[in-house]
Amino acid sequence: MHFLLKIVLEEGIWRLDALDGRADLAHTANLITASFGYKSGRNFFEKNGERVGAGANGQPDSHEAMSSFEEWLGDCSEGAYIHIFDNGVELIHRFKVMKREEKLFCLMPSVIVGAGRVPECAVSGIDEIRAFADRDENLTLDIRAATSVMRALGSVRTDVNAAMVDAGAMPLNFKSF
Repeated sequence: MHFLLKIVLEEGIWRLDALDGRADLAHTANLITASFGYKSGRNFFEKNGERVGAGANGQPDSHEAMSSFEEWLGDCSEGAYIHIFDNGVELIHRFKVMKREEKLFCLMPSVIVGAGRVPECAVSGIDEIRAFADRDENLTLDIRAATSVMRALGSVRTDVNAAMVDAGAMPLNFKSF
């Protein structure tokens, strides 16, 4: 299942992202992180008041982080993506499923449209982001660059075995006779 999510940090700072629901939560969080341009930090998803870890910097840190986004989301149509910078500042992004289709007719993953640039480095809070977004010299959001970063990561994780080990599973070792 493919998803078109509207992800809003704050009025005027949002993205419309096309994502593959088969991607695990840690990978999905990494794609959203890329669409906003953040460099590092821990990630979480939340729905119905329940928060689940989605790893750090694209790497899972629990078996929950290896659940697919589609499986985790279920029938819900909204939730939150939480990014916590290395300095502890927490940014809560609300998301709403705009479209849920077997196949979206767009390249995956991608930023379809968005508004509001954010600083790439750790920030002291939402007030600093507002000030950054409101600067006169601030350039507009470069959708093409954000999409390029997302596509470099891929729609779904390609290193599933390594990710499972990172999340605490035993490595698979096969012996042929």
